[in-house]
Amino acid sequence: MYYVLIKWFDIKIRPRARGYMEIVNCADDLVILFSMEKGSRRKDKRIETFDFLGFTHYCSTSKKGKFRVKLKTSRKKFKQKVQEYKVW
Repeated sequence: MYYVLIKWFDIKIRPRARGYMEIVNCADDLVILFSMEKGSRRKDKRIETFDFLGFTHYCSTSKKGKFRVKLKTSRKKFKQKVQEYKVW
């Protein structure tokens, strides 16, 4: 499945987008990295948060006002670990 997705990205997305971009896949998760904020948008709609590798990634701005992605511990993973400790 990843082979098809990577080929689609290389043929359809990469020629139209500007700046650096990369696909990172780990186990059954996939992240697409863009160096420019415009490349990450899809018809002016942007995903505000997503969970990846136990962290919730969310959009924010730096102190200088530039776009950045921040992360915090995933609520789902945190809740799961708290339940494990209660049983222990």
